[in-house]
Amino acid sequence: MVCAINTTTWKVEHSWPLAPGEGPTGLAIDVATHRLFSNCANKMMVMLDAQSGKVITTVPIGEGVDGAAYDPGTKRAFAPNGDGTLTIVQEDGADKFHVLATVPTQRVRAPSRSIRACTTSYLPTAKFGPKPAPTPKNPKARSALLPGTFVLVDVAETP
Repeated sequence: MVCAINTTTWKVEHSWPLAPGEGPTGLAIDVATHRLFSNCANKMMVMLDAQSGKVITTVPIGEGVDGAAYDPGTKRAFAPNGDGTLTIVQEDGADKFHVLATVPTQRVRAPSRSIRACTTSYLPTAKFGPKPAPTPKNPKARSALLPGTFVLVDVAETP
């Protein structure tokens, strides 16, 4: 679900479903064409109209996405994926998109929590240790970062 919030009244003015997208984890916007790019856990990027809430289309992305970015200069949306890929989607027009590339990055148990897109995308990540067994107190136990493994993956656009 995507909600439009009035920042003066702090009231939700619109709510729009992302179906067929499920489990959104990142949102980016093209302010020129009013397009939202929602990266979803079911391995798809959903593009919708930011004014009407209408879903325009979807494209496939990698597994374990977390975050989203859009570069207005190149008209590209980005999905950093935990499977060790960065999906780059080209906006060909307000209603036309295609996957330009799927770039290998670094596989991690939990993907980068942020991404900055311009002609270079920066993806902070690290290696993770073994996943601990869930307990009643911590049913969604997460792996710990391994010391000394932090890296900043730098994905540069080449002409």
